[in-house]
Amino acid sequence: MTPQQLIEFAWGLANSRKTFLWIIIPDLVTGDSTILPPDFVNETKERGLLVSWCPQEQVLSHPSVGGFLTHCGWNSTLESLCICCVGLFFFPEQLTNCWLCCKEWVIGMEINSDVKREEVESLVRELMGGGEKGKEMKRKVMEWKNLGEEATACSVGSSYLNFDKLVRSVLMSTGSSESSCVCQFSILQAISEISFSLFGIMMCKYFNARGFGEGLVV
Repeated sequence: MTPQQLIEFAWGLANSRKTFLWIIIPDLVTGDSTILPPDFVNETKERGLLVSWCPQEQVLSHPSVGGFLTHCGWNSTLESLCICCVGLFFFPEQLTNCWLCCKEWVIGMEINSDVKREEVESLVRELMGGGEKGKEMKRKVMEWKNLGEEATACSVGSSYLNFDKLVRSVLMSTGSSESSCVCQFSILQAISEISFSLFGIMMCKYFNARGFGEGLVV
């Protein structure tokens, strides 16, 4: 984001009066250092926490988290399906993901790229304050969460069964030529790149269910 977008977002967040955790990555501001206004830091020091990194999936799954501002990258989109979000996208594929969250799945709201503090404040209050749109998004989030749990359920979920079919047809297929191994690796690599987080979850569930323990880390 630009320095001006950063300032507008910061003051919108401050004016919402909501508690927050803000991950300030080193390259958050394009071509410049990330410097927040001192007044903002003083204003929010009792209800805001600024850090440079966090285990995102663990944080988003915590019951005290009620909303997520996201750039709508695909991994973040997958990890945040269990929570309402506000989307601020920057790149083309993020635009598609933001559209899915806001229009198709109805679990998020979009911030205009011309960020204004009044809009940020309004969206955060709607998301966190229990407005009608916020309530509807929370209802949709629970629907998607339940569908995800059903799809990844061991032995019966559709995603689990599809992954089982993949393992049987690719990894357990006959033939061990070098070209076959390369083909198998390429297929798995492509799948993992498309949906890395979900792929990792399914691998853990699949191999744990077959007695391989919990040693697999993705």
